[in-house]
Amino acid sequence: MKHKRDLGILATNTIFLYVLTFSSQLINLLLIPYETRVLGSSAYGVLSLAVSMSMIMTIVLDFGFILTATELVVKNRSDKQYLAELVSNVLVCKAALACISAVVMAVLIGSVEPFSSNKGLFILYFIAYVLNAFLPDFIYRGMEQMRAIALRTLVVRLLFSLPIFFFLRSSGDIWVIPLFLLIGNFLACVYSYFDIYKTYSIGLCMPRWSEVGGLLRRSLPFFISRFASTFYQSLNSVLLGLFYPGHPIVGQYGAAEKFLSVTRTISSPVSDSLYPYMVRTKQYRLCKRILLVACPLIVITAVIVFINAEAICELAFGSEYVRAAVLLRCLLPAICCIFPTYILCFPMLVPMGLSNYANRSNVVGAIVQIASLMVLFVTGYFSAVTLCLAASLSEVAVFIYRAYAVIRNRGLMC
Repeated sequence: MKHKRDLGILATNTIFLYVLTFSSQLINLLLIPYETRVLGSSAYGVLSLAVSMSMIMTIVLDFGFILTATELVVKNRSDKQYLAELVSNVLVCKAALACISAVVMAVLIGSVEPFSSNKGLFILYFIAYVLNAFLPDFIYRGMEQMRAIALRTLVVRLLFSLPIFFFLRSSGDIWVIPLFLLIGNFLACVYSYFDIYKTYSIGLCMPRWSEVGGLLRRSLPFFISRFASTFYQSLNSVLLGLFYPGHPIVGQYGAAEKFLSVTRTISSPVSDSLYPYMVRTKQYRLCKRILLVACPLIVITAVIVFINAEAICELAFGSEYVRAAVLLRCLLPAICCIFPTYILCFPMLVPMGLSNYANRSNVVGAIVQIASLMVLFVTGYFSAVTLCLAASLSEVAVFIYRAYAVIRNRGLMC
């Protein structure tokens, strides 16, 4: 009976996250073609660079708390005082990390192109992502109440994405996009802290400095892992933006990479809902069944995309982005690996007691990516196409490493 109830909770959480995902993707399907057409490939390339840098900053600000704090919430659900201290400790950590990140961003804006020529854009994105990092989503994840996250995020994205159609009229209006994101994230923060106090009686209190240090040490391996993952995922956009500022190829790469981002967005609801469930139940057969069903579908979809890449890029982004089709084809190996890689990682490796493998795998991906880029620079083959191939190679390496870890330690799943 309890097992059926657990599966019901898991199914509900996954459904709500998929409602959020597909509704968000619908918004993106409307926004991205509009943004690419209004901004043009050069301005859209700057926008892609700003988003990539903000993603790296987000990982720094999170510092792995979304995993460590979620696990602590799962294990201490009924202790409201402990949870209040946990929220307060996480806030203090993130505030300190935000100050450090602000110094780094100020240096980039003051001395590096194209940051210095687009100061307002990068500042708005930085503030927006800082606010997003302060969301207490680890409470909802640990409580396995994804409904709250889904509904809140959906409302924010609807209310603060759709006005972009009315205010974004030319490349000079590019600041409109991060401004509405900033406003939406601010209101989401206010609502979230009010909601966890009202729903779970979790408020704020004076942080315990000894526990702050312990939380940072506990989160450090997860931070290194997630930073390495985001670093090698975002590195290509950053490099292209720095080496080819204002060049259309940056926008074309940003457009092709959207398919990789969409795949991650589609994959994360299953992984996010499975993680706290697997920490509690360790039902590894469920993960195996999910992979057996999903993997053939992924391969079939990849074949269709490979054949029709030009038509898909033109339909999604406009005729200016047809040349992104070759980049999309080069990214397909990475796209195919995303979902199984997500399932093998924290939903499986961490409950097996192999968090070191989960964390190390992203470092492996970063090493493969950096090594590949060094080879490209030395041999003179550095280009958008070879960058996409390097991204695929690193993602495949991460998948192989995680699959090897699970198979080698399969006795722990008994």
